[in-house]
Amino acid sequence: MCALQAETAYGMVLQQFAKSIMAQAIDCVLACYSNRAACRLQLGELLPCATDCSHALNIMARARCVSEFPKSEPQLQRCRLRLLTRRAAAYASSGVLHRAQHDLGRALRDVEGATAGPAALSDRQMITADLHRVDDAAERARAVRQARVPPSHPLTPPYTPLHPPSGCCSS
Repeated sequence: MCALQAETAYGMVLQQFAKSIMAQAIDCVLACYSNRAACRLQLGELLPCATDCSHALNIMARARCVSEFPKSEPQLQRCRLRLLTRRAAAYASSGVLHRAQHDLGRALRDVEGATAGPAALSDRQMITADLHRVDDAAERARAVRQARVPPSHPLTPPYTPLHPPSGCCSS
């Protein structure tokens, strides 16, 4: 009977290790994608930055379903917010304004659904201001396309990148 109990105990421990390793690996991969995206944004590698953010967001969406993710819900929200705003900055700076608007809208909805506090208020104000700037740039671009004349206000760069909220999956 002792051998059976030991086998059962070891089996349970192995399962816990597997869950822990998977969760830590996912957390590490998210941090790597997020940090690489930050570097790419600073270097002006805008579409690769957006791709890294997309990969990280996709992993976050799947990882929550298949493993015990080690981050708390507020930490996950901050990480998602950082990735969305970073991707929006990359899209806006590369002129893909409709995608920037979409990401900033998602980020704003996430912040509005978060618990109230000074960080949430600051995030909401920054994201709202960035969304207005992107909306203005998109409106100018529409007006230029419709008028078929050179813009009086250059659209390059159409947007000053947002400084994503701190304390997430980036160092």
